[in-house]
Amino acid sequence: MSKNSSTSDPKRPSNIVPYHLPRKDVDEVDLDFFGVVSLLFSTVGLIIK
Repeated sequence: MSKNSSTSDPKRPSNIVPYHLPRKDVDEVDLDFFGVVSLLFSTVGLIIK
């Protein structure tokens, strides 16, 4: 069996970048909200029709 050594480890702790969630602007959230509301109204309109 081979020994674990720091020279054979391909990962470099100094190059690890922590993951951050992408920041959403307020405009994007509003567009998603209006899209969902329009889908709901169109579905209700088709059911009533």
